[in-house]
Amino acid sequence: MSHAEWSVPARFAAEAGAMNVTAVMPQSHTKRLTQLAIESLLRFYPDLPTVCVDNIGNGEIDDSGLYLDWKAVTTPNVRVWRRYGINSHGVALDEAIRQHINTKYILVLDSDVIIERGGFVEPMLAEFGRDSRLYAIGTYMPVSFENDGCGGPHNPDDILNYAHPQCSIYDRDIYLTLPPFCNHGAPCCYNNKEAQVQGYNVVSWPIDDYVSHLSGASWTTPRTIWESDHDVHLRPFVTFLTNDPYSVPYLQMQTDNDFDIITLDAMTENFFCVLPISGKSTPKNVKNDLWPAFYRATGEYVCRVSGKIDSGCVRALKHEAIRTLGADEIDLGGVVAYRRRYWQEYICLKE
Repeated sequence: MSHAEWSVPARFAAEAGAMNVTAVMPQSHTKRLTQLAIESLLRFYPDLPTVCVDNIGNGEIDDSGLYLDWKAVTTPNVRVWRRYGINSHGVALDEAIRQHINTKYILVLDSDVIIERGGFVEPMLAEFGRDSRLYAIGTYMPVSFENDGCGGPHNPDDILNYAHPQCSIYDRDIYLTLPPFCNHGAPCCYNNKEAQVQGYNVVSWPIDDYVSHLSGASWTTPRTIWESDHDVHLRPFVTFLTNDPYSVPYLQMQTDNDFDIITLDAMTENFFCVLPISGKSTPKNVKNDLWPAFYRATGEYVCRVSGKIDSGCVRALKHEAIRTLGADEIDLGGVVAYRRRYWQEYICLKE
């Protein structure tokens, strides 16, 4: 069961599809941050249409794109747009808004945010119904109008009301009438400046009560992120099972470290009346060494190994899983991996 399925309040899931809003999140080679952002968003809004912009610039240097492709395979409301060319946050947002989104509202998110609580999208959207001149609401910053959003205002007449793309909701219809987000340190500045000139409102919302912003997490030293601090469940892509200690050093030589290892326990030999994921209670005479790992295996796939395997096995499995749209069984030259649910219900319960 996915983290989103067991942690989301039901009303958030029910309301997401009727809100006429799409989330958009550009990312560029920041896999761990992007995972935390996407998984935390889906934890509270699992049905919210979401466009992930894989802004890969001059080439792919990590497997963040594979993570996004896997989310698109397993999560119907998540779409991935792989974008080449200039690596610009603002330009990527503008192109996504114009070419890949058609809802009335846009929830703009940075890839270094973590959604800590649900229930912020609905009241923010409600504000648009109360104010006919409202253009954007969310992470508000008063910045310098004269200096195009760079630095604080010099005086009260120099204030630009700026809706930061960290976490803000924009009215797309109004957006399309204004200058686009652009390649700039404050990518929304010219857009927000013209909105202010035309008399549209940009207002604040207490986003910090709901969302953590790990500002600089992708480039600061030391890093400003501790993955375990935010209760976001990140599954390894594959759980390797082994009862051969000689396999472990070879597993740890994988070029992609998106896995965990479980050492199998002693043989189980007992008669169970189990309730599999399918919901049908079936008596089983379980006689194997897999049953004790039934709940311990958390990977998207589960793979039993013995001896040496290719160092690129994890990455090859990701590519094949995406190509086959999440096949229940994948054979990589004799090394067989199973989707976790399939493994739990069928393979783990074999006599």
